[in-house]
Amino acid sequence: MFEALTDTTSLLGECPVWCERTERLFWTDIPCCELRALDPERGEVQRWSLPEPLGSFALTADEDVLLMGLASCLGYYNLSTGRFSKITATPGVPGTRINDGRCDRMGNFVFSTMEPVSRCKP
Repeated sequence: MFEALTDTTSLLGECPVWCERTERLFWTDIPCCELRALDPERGEVQRWSLPEPLGSFALTADEDVLLMGLASCLGYYNLSTGRFSKITATPGVPGTRINDGRCDRMGNFVFSTMEPVSRCKP
């Protein structure tokens, strides 16, 4: 039997990542340009609005910082300050965006790109 932990819905919720250190489940709602995190103990969902779609992300050594693959670039995002530090532009054909990604066994962030089909929705 399944039980919903929250009544939060996403237009396109992807890239679920469990953080053992903070005991939260992170995911992205791509068309809403949001990062979300569920604290299952409290049933509370935090939201961080982003300037463009977030295709994928990874945890880092700092529990307050995520590596993010936004539509136009790859960079670090500080959850406390909301500050994004760009590392590089999205590779590949102009007009594509970063999509699915995960860290491999060596800690490398591996991701794909795709042609975007939608823009942020309020």
